[in-house]
Amino acid sequence: MQGKLLLTTFVVLALSAGTLGQASSSESSSSSSSSEGEPDPRTDDCSIDVVLVLDDSSSITPRLFRAARMLMNAFIACFGDTDDVNGSRHNVNGTDQGTPDSNPVGVVLYNCEARTEISLGTYTASNHYLMYAIGGLRQQGGVTRTGPAIRYMKDTSTFRDGARRVAIVFTDGYIEGEPLDDHVAEANAARTAGITLYSVGLGDNVDRGVLEEIAGSPGNVFDDTDNPCDLAEQILQDCDPRGGASDNNSDSYSDDDSDDSGGDSGGD
Repeated sequence: MQGKLLLTTFVVLALSAGTLGQASSSESSSSSSSSEGEPDPRTDDCSIDVVLVLDDSSSITPRLFRAARMLMNAFIACFGDTDDVNGSRHNVNGTDQGTPDSNPVGVVLYNCEARTEISLGTYTASNHYLMYAIGGLRQQGGVTRTGPAIRYMKDTSTFRDGARRVAIVFTDGYIEGEPLDDHVAEANAARTAGITLYSVGLGDNVDRGVLEEIAGSPGNVFDDTDNPCDLAEQILQDCDPRGGASDNNSDSYSDDDSDDSGGDSGGD
């Protein structure tokens, strides 16, 4: 009698466990179906199109130009590393920031005129041939026209629909031929077109004020002595999964903003 009672108890417990398991499975399936119906916005990819705009005018020495090419490749190595960007794995606050395989990189060089050296879409950040192509860039020299170069980048770059648009201007910040070179207006126009701008100062003597006017925010200005992975990480952190621009680059610059940057300016 006692044996039958134990057996009956075991069967009841087993059936109860099976019922609970089915209920748990049903709840899990229901939760999965709900999540499929309404995608979690935190998993939205943030694809990024990047154009590197490099000053190759005569104010950039040949040694500095070579250093700039190396800096650009170091940035690409950080940006194109699927495993790690300072430990972030291209994942910021739980949001997948896309993969380098989907992030094209283009290159524009400029002096008095701008020219496309690597068309946007030819290579992605993870393609090693991109670094070879950058290593083969040649300096022409001439006067500096940064404003027209930004306009050229905006008008000729074939950014993808839905991708975040980013341009990084590598320059010493010295402008020749003002007011023909209205870098402030052209940078603001690029931002209005949805392009987030960053600037990287080349050399020891840079015009910090111009770099900030180009970037639109002191937080988007970097030096060639900074870790290039810091720039790559900031671009990823600034990326809005919904395709919008970063808040710290949304303000337009004007001559009235000179008080904000005048302390660091090297002069025009």
